[in-house]
Amino acid sequence: MNAGRNSEIGKKVAQLYRCIVKRHVQQAAILIEELDVCFKELLHDDKMVAYYNLVCFRYQMMLEQLQEPYKLEALVDHLQSDFLLNYYYYFFSGQYAFYKVRNKLTETDRKRSPGEGRYE
Repeated sequence: MNAGRNSEIGKKVAQLYRCIVKRHVQQAAILIEELDVCFKELLHDDKMVAYYNLVCFRYQMMLEQLQEPYKLEALVDHLQSDFLLNYYYYFFSGQYAFYKVRNKLTETDRKRSPGEGRYE
């Protein structure tokens, strides 16, 4: 695969991440569809695939459609030599930990009776 095509796909993945951060769900969904085609047909760069998988994980988190257990650890082999992938891995892992705690607190709040205070 040529470097120009990888660069083009990398820019699209970065654009997808910007849509996720801005919570532009429709634009992100369109980009996911386009990128899925690119990755199925064209891409053989392991780091680019790892980057895309990390951003897809963040997309699923935005939509609150994470399937347990989602394994970010499968990407660890590709993180050793790439600072940006390493950064995203730990950043998204932290967001996921927060997401799980928030959901657990929400479930606890739903189980309480309406008259119960939050801090007793």
